[in-house]
Amino acid sequence: MIPTTQQVGMFLGLAVHDTSQAIGSALTYGTVYHAEEVVKVTAITKLSRNLLLAAVIPGLTYTTAMKEKEAAGSSHKAESAESAESGEQKTMVPTMADLKKYIPGFVLGFVGMSVLRTVGDVSLDQAGLALGVLDAYQWKQAVGVVGNQVGSHYLLGTAMAAVGLSTSAANLRGVGPKPFLVGLAGAGVVGATGFASTMALGTLLG
Repeated sequence: MIPTTQQVGMFLGLAVHDTSQAIGSALTYGTVYHAEEVVKVTAITKLSRNLLLAAVIPGLTYTTAMKEKEAAGSSHKAESAESAESGEQKTMVPTMADLKKYIPGFVLGFVGMSVLRTVGDVSLDQAGLALGVLDAYQWKQAVGVVGNQVGSHYLLGTAMAAVGLSTSAANLRGVGPKPFLVGLAGAGVVGATGFASTMALGTLLG
């Protein structure tokens, strides 16, 4: 059975962990097999996962931090009693400082650019001008320059080069086989799950 372009894109978006690596793999596949659509499908699949991470990552980080804070506070009963006498109460409602601390910058950037693109598309469809300024051709050109030329080629290439430059064989000495086995097992599980999900979705979507 030969996979379709949509299935290849979904598999890359689900099975490849890093966004830059997923898009890079899709770009390579699209160049070799002349299938530009695989890049779009991969991007949609991967960014849909990232959109969920935009809520999951800060939530898990903040919840873990609060539990650690409560555990640390339970070992200082005197301080807790003093806080209770002074009327102080613990709260699970995050402050602005908490949000800045626990929400990664890339999550804010991703959500911000997603909102900007959505607002631009909606305003173009309803009012004929993206963001009230650009017509359809100008908006398409702007999105192409930022997303395809600057983002996919230059920034993606820079990010991948940075990953390579920060990797040193010296750091792997003495770690033993366990980290490699865990990584291999994790990659196998993610790959198998991505493959099964891709085949199931491909069958449902027909």
